[in-house]
Amino acid sequence: LEQFSPRMTEVFSQETAYKMQTMLRAVINEGTGVRVRLRYNIKADMGGKTGTTQNNSDGWFMGITPRLVSGAWGGGEDRDIHFDHMSDGQGANIALPIYALYMNKVYADTTLGYLQTDSFAIPEMYLKQCEVKETQWEEPESMEAMFDNL
Repeated sequence: LEQFSPRMTEVFSQETAYKMQTMLRAVINEGTGVRVRLRYNIKADMGGKTGTTQNNSDGWFMGITPRLVSGAWGGGEDRDIHFDHMSDGQGANIALPIYALYMNKVYADTTLGYLQTDSFAIPEMYLKQCEVKETQWEEPESMEAMFDNL
């Protein structure tokens, strides 16, 4: 049998990857994917992206967790088939529920080893930027003194 070795090429920096991950997490925490949290009660650290094709033919949802990337699609194979209304065919309405139900099953099956407590790593370059120096706050002598240096 032929043996193949994968070739790996870094296509963008760790900083860019972290920024993208942050944007995808915002979709789940406050954007079009927030139903993953509100309706399906998934608390895991995750990101996602909803998608809808022109003419409401397809609805997509792609999700990322620290150790799993997966997605769901709903639509018609024939391009002439499409949903009548955007609300029916958009990714957040057709594909996100499929994904969320799937992820609930993934997290419920402990033999798979995926945990809702898994979290994305923060790149070291960001940790260094966030170092906190210990400071001491001194109580002002009076209310007027509190504003002296402003």
